[in-house]
Amino acid sequence: SMTKSAQLQRASEEAKQASEQRLQIEVRAAETARDELRVLSAEMDKMDKVIVKLQSDSSTLKEKIKLKSEVIRRQEATVTELRSRCVECEQQLLASKEVAQSTAGQIE
Repeated sequence: SMTKSAQLQRASEEAKQASEQRLQIEVRAAETARDELRVLSAEMDKMDKVIVKLQSDSSTLKEKIKLKSEVIRRQEATVTELRSRCVECEQQLLASKEVAQSTAGQIE
């Protein structure tokens, strides 16, 4: 009976040890998972900052493109106006030459 009691005691201690070992393994696995989660969370924070910066850069570039497009539109309007003035000047110059020629012809 004493040996049976000792065997039961020993079996109980072994079961307890096995249970504690399983618990330690589970605790280590949970700690590893927690550490990995922290790393992933930090990476996600970095990525969020990159995304915010890219969105900001994109908005800035869109604004610059909009402003440059407006400058180009104004320059094109100015060129068109200057071309029109050139045509008017050429017509006035031709008219002046004709008047000068006809006047010169009348003087002779």
